[in-house]
Amino acid sequence: MKPNFYFQKIYDAEGKVCGIEILARDFHLCPYTDIYVFYSALEEVQKLNLSVPAHINLYASSIRYVRWDEIAREFGNKIVVEILETNVGTYVYDVEYLMSEGLLFALDDFGSGASNFSVLREVPFPIVKVDADLVPPGTAKSLKEELGVGKVIAEKTTSYPADAFQCFELHVPEPLSVLKEVSVLKEE
Repeated sequence: MKPNFYFQKIYDAEGKVCGIEILARDFHLCPYTDIYVFYSALEEVQKLNLSVPAHINLYASSIRYVRWDEIAREFGNKIVVEILETNVGTYVYDVEYLMSEGLLFALDDFGSGASNFSVLREVPFPIVKVDADLVPPGTAKSLKEELGVGKVIAEKTTSYPADAFQCFELHVPEPLSVLKEVSVLKEE
């Protein structure tokens, strides 16, 4: 059974769509189903002609089971691999390997798990998605200035000092099939 995917738009500070996150709603993701859902999401991205990157979640524990050389060749900058914060410190060497493949990647849900600045010191994530309900606003500045994070995406609100936003206030998730039927990524 294939997952039923939804998507949510990610907006930059000027209000333009700068990406989408592909969300799986049929499965409660755990490391055992993670790889299957990840590859299923890649199949969906392959069918779409997106003008912005598609963000796809993956547990850090699953990194070692993916053929990153093939993914990099096939998708390049069409995807952003969002590594979930849960246990990312345990798999820091696998994350470093992922970085060497030249793909775009992000640390997802920063603040909702065991937030660990030491991991960000070890692995220079270019994008960090923060749970704005749990992370103080001054953290975004620290992430950028002290740890070299290139882009902070705030989840759950637009009132957080960030480079981009992903929240229900801006876009309620829709079935991925809508992207096939109409261009929802046109400038709004």
